[in-house]
Amino acid sequence: FHICRIPMITPQKHVINSRTLTTHFTVQEELNIDASRNYLFDLSYLGVLELQGDKALDYLQGQVTCDLRQLTENAFCQGALCNLKGRILGLMDIIQWTGIKLVLPVDMLETTQSSLAKTAQLSRIRLSPNPDFKIFGFYLNNPEDILPVMTDFPDTLHAQISTEDWCCYHAGFGFYIFLVSSDRQALFSKPFIEKNQFLGSLTWHTLQLQKSRFEIYPESRGLFLPHRLHLHQTSYIAFNKGCYKGQ
Repeated sequence: FHICRIPMITPQKHVINSRTLTTHFTVQEELNIDASRNYLFDLSYLGVLELQGDKALDYLQGQVTCDLRQLTENAFCQGALCNLKGRILGLMDIIQWTGIKLVLPVDMLETTQSSLAKTAQLSRIRLSPNPDFKIFGFYLNNPEDILPVMTDFPDTLHAQISTEDWCCYHAGFGFYIFLVSSDRQALFSKPFIEKNQFLGSLTWHTLQLQKSRFEIYPESRGLFLPHRLHLHQTSYIAFNKGCYKGQ
């Protein structure tokens, strides 16, 4: 037996620090996740910062904490950008799909671009936000339930698959991130909306916190050393990659 839920006409807004997250139903209803169903999440609070230049990867390797030698078209990386004192300025997913892209909260794009731009010019790297993508989260519970695309989803952590229209990567525990071309977003989300399985970013955020996954806000930028967030126990920090800013 499943309670029929009618989606809100306008998403409900919830503010954490200065960041606005959303729900499409009441908070209580959204957090009542059915383990037999899959869910798509509207992650409009995330954006894309694109790096262009022949030496973009070499440049970024010296800026972030992860080892970008592991980055391929089939595997993404998660990394932190730190200041000279080693405190975190931002956390980001780094993907190689039609170029090098950083996925991070929209309210962190400008300050991250500014921090990287100070040295990017020396390597002839151009940085710019790319608004041409809609970002969704996907929670895979049941392979027999509705899926956003007809494909076999990789269960290996950090695995990435893509087509010309979308890129998908596995963040672990059955959570996936999709970057979808803007002109495809309505078609992409429609089946989930029709089945009341389209949820907001606050619920996604809550599910990530339950897995001890944190985010940096403008208010917490530059406050935490990586080990305070236990990043040294994850692939965010590579101890054999060589030097990087804030090491």
